[in-house]
Amino acid sequence: SKSELQPSNLSPMGTIKAVLWSVPNKAGKYPIKVRITEKGKPRYIGTGHAVSRKEWNPKRHEVRSSVMNHAVINERIQSIILNAHQATNEMVRNKEVLTSRKVKEAAKGSLSEDLFAYAFAHIKNLEAKGKGRTAKRRRSCINKFQSFVQSKTLDFSEVDLELLKGYEIFMRRKGNKPNTINKDYVGLRFFFNMAIKEKKFPSEKNPFLQFDIPKKEKVFKEKLSVEELRDFFSVEPKKGSRQEDAHKVFKFAFYTGGLRIGDILMLKWKNIVKGRLIIQTEKTDDPKSTKLLEPALQAIVEYREDEAPEHFIFPFLSNHKDYSDPLYLEAQLESKTTQINRNLKQIAAKSEIQKTVTTHIARHSMADFLRKSGKSLYDISKILGHSNIAVTQTYLKSLDYETVDAALDALG
Repeated sequence: SKSELQPSNLSPMGTIKAVLWSVPNKAGKYPIKVRITEKGKPRYIGTGHAVSRKEWNPKRHEVRSSVMNHAVINERIQSIILNAHQATNEMVRNKEVLTSRKVKEAAKGSLSEDLFAYAFAHIKNLEAKGKGRTAKRRRSCINKFQSFVQSKTLDFSEVDLELLKGYEIFMRRKGNKPNTINKDYVGLRFFFNMAIKEKKFPSEKNPFLQFDIPKKEKVFKEKLSVEELRDFFSVEPKKGSRQEDAHKVFKFAFYTGGLRIGDILMLKWKNIVKGRLIIQTEKTDDPKSTKLLEPALQAIVEYREDEAPEHFIFPFLSNHKDYSDPLYLEAQLESKTTQINRNLKQIAAKSEIQKTVTTHIARHSMADFLRKSGKSLYDISKILGHSNIAVTQTYLKSLDYETVDAALDALG
């Protein structure tokens, strides 16, 4: 309630109240702090929030209702003040000497885990392990939520049902599509599930238990038909050109069960053992052993003049550069993928394919080819490297628009 935000006596010490810091931050806003005063000597606890002077109600010691997320900010203030009171009462019961320093330390210690600090620590750990793509995806998710709450700190316990509902409104106003909204909620929920698993947050307080994440819209994944694949593979790019390298990458991706482009670019000759491709996939971190079919072997045969075990198979990453920095590696992979996709579009134009051909379409096309060939769901799931069959079912549904076409044709 609003009354709990009012200055409160901390007998025999003094008062506890929320105030604006006198010095603005780089954005020109004033940090909100909770001041604990003892015999005229103040100590401050930061709330992680900052507002302009106009947005602050000095009489009520709270953020005005015109501010986005005012309820979240005021709840944060209230939580710190309440924790300070509880710390004070505990010291009185234990007959400890009351000091503002002790109250500050106890109040800060009683707050729950900070969501953003927890998330960014996890992301840094991913980067240290070389999981650049996953780190980038999760950083994007948490950065967007942080821009919504407009705070550098936010306890897990402060994320409630109303805040999650407000986040959807925020994303829709930003023009985010349903699938993006779903992805960002799932990404945010990941951190709650992980914190609960690590006993850093009680499962019964998980706000996602009460919240229904907006569903994705059904989308059809682009793919090439058997005829289009035949036309695409029949194109003969100029020898030694980047277009020829891109053509070989696509062919290799198709005939190795839809291997992802990041994994392909990172392949080294040591990954080929007795006619099999043995790797640890970047996305799932699972070991994968794939029989190399003749078309896949033919795609790399001209690169075999340099078969040093630690050298890259495809000539996109340099054998003389240090890729130990995961952020640098990620940037290089993105740059090379863009270059490859640009060349694939040119090849598609030569074969008169009216589709935007990218490296990932090789994966879609391969999965659809297996589906039409009558391969079992289990087999396709294993080849694609999916975590479970349900994922594969959803994946294959997004490829099957011929069934809908056939049903409509029947109406004619």
